[in-house]
Amino acid sequence: MFARCCCNETTDLSNLNLTLPVHEEKPVQGTEKPGAETQVMVMQESCHAKTEEQAMSSRSLSPEEKEQEKARLQQLVNTFAKKAVRGCPCTYISTVSKERLETQYRIDKSLEFLIILSPNDKNKPEITCPIAGIEDIYSVVEDGKSCFPLDVLSLVPPEHTELLLMVVFRSGRDKHIRFCMTEATRESRDVFLECLRILCIYAQSPPSSSQQR
Repeated sequence: MFARCCCNETTDLSNLNLTLPVHEEKPVQGTEKPGAETQVMVMQESCHAKTEEQAMSSRSLSPEEKEQEKARLQQLVNTFAKKAVRGCPCTYISTVSKERLETQYRIDKSLEFLIILSPNDKNKPEITCPIAGIEDIYSVVEDGKSCFPLDVLSLVPPEHTELLLMVVFRSGRDKHIRFCMTEATRESRDVFLECLRILCIYAQSPPSSSQQR
């Protein structure tokens, strides 16, 4: 499955040209989660309450500032995508084996899937997450520890807690899945959050005429 995704040559990353939003909200609010019959725990509304600093950062931008921000995001996503296609280090938190597993995540060249590789076989996916199906990405620094399952928090050393992320995605019509991982550094955590949110919006947007050709 992973090999097929990675060999998709429909997107030339060297000339990747996304129409990027400026100061968008997350693709789907954390409170819009299904009921107890799914695999996702219901998150508290407070997990996505905006701080005063976040509210100030969403002020209206001048046309020049918008262009500068768009160019910054364009470069950020292009750089991230090129690295992610080759593979980026991460630690997968397995609630099944109760382990922290050193591995990599990758994004296929068509920008359709986020893949957590098996720690034992780098050609086999542990998790295959459709980017268009991502409903939210949680981080301890933005959302607090209360948004994370206790069994996950118990597996993460205190010094790595700030690097913890949880991705919630839809698989099929009604099935929701979550997985947790820690990024390698604070910087890579922030880049992952910003770029994945943008790629979610890109993946969920109708294809442009240039993409359809």
